[in-house]
Amino acid sequence: MRRKYLLIAVSGICVAGLVVALFLVFHYPSGLLFVNEIPTVHDGDTIYYKQHSFCRPTRGVRLLGIATPELDEAGGEDSQEAFESLVNECRGRLWIDAPSEAQNDPHCRLVAILLAHPRDQVSVNERLVAEGWARICKMQNSSDKLENLEQRLLEAQIEAAINRRGHWAEGGDVVIAAIQYWTDPEQVVLVNRGEGAVSVEDWYLLDPEPERSGLFRLGDVLDLSMIPPKTAVSFTTKEQWNNKRDSAELYDHDSHEGGEPLDVYEYKGFD
Repeated sequence: MRRKYLLIAVSGICVAGLVVALFLVFHYPSGLLFVNEIPTVHDGDTIYYKQHSFCRPTRGVRLLGIATPELDEAGGEDSQEAFESLVNECRGRLWIDAPSEAQNDPHCRLVAILLAHPRDQVSVNERLVAEGWARICKMQNSSDKLENLEQRLLEAQIEAAINRRGHWAEGGDVVIAAIQYWTDPEQVVLVNRGEGAVSVEDWYLLDPEPERSGLFRLGDVLDLSMIPPKTAVSFTTKEQWNNKRDSAELYDHDSHEGGEPLDVYEYKGFD
């Protein structure tokens, strides 16, 4: 009789364990890492958190698809504070989605998407871009999942630029909102943030390196050179133009005539 009750008890425990396991599998997406503490925000795109490992007691996480200024660069501290505010908002309960296509970076940090909740549709990565504190950068590998994230990040950046959020607060009405320098051909996005339409037919986009040789007249690459207010337009450079850590300059005249650019878009690769 005692053995019978023991078998019933063991069976009950096994069934309960199976129910809990199934609940966790179906309640939360698989492949997510849970961080149940407030991590250290290193800068605008990197956190470190404690883990139960003798060999590596802390783990670095670099946010996928975005880049922020370094702490000693203009805007670096603002980006860090914005990231820290989002992390504190979550009270340390963060979920890390590290796609298999995204490899560890050269500093052995995990390259990942950060979520405030496992079923969030908008990641912390996207929120930082949408609030204007981060910019899109090249992802290491391509897949449907990463291309979808890349598109969402691009849309978030365009919205931030139009609405002058975060680092986009400064500048004139027409600015370079994005350059996807890693595509072939490269994709350039301009936005008009003003209240009236602007003709950019005789404006120029310049790659200052090497020796200010890369120059495009916008009227030659845009289907419609009149940009309506609060609108984004995009075009391709039709050839590999500016494919490294660099900058691009926007002029409302031929830059060979001299004068200062209306806008400068600085970008860098994944580091």
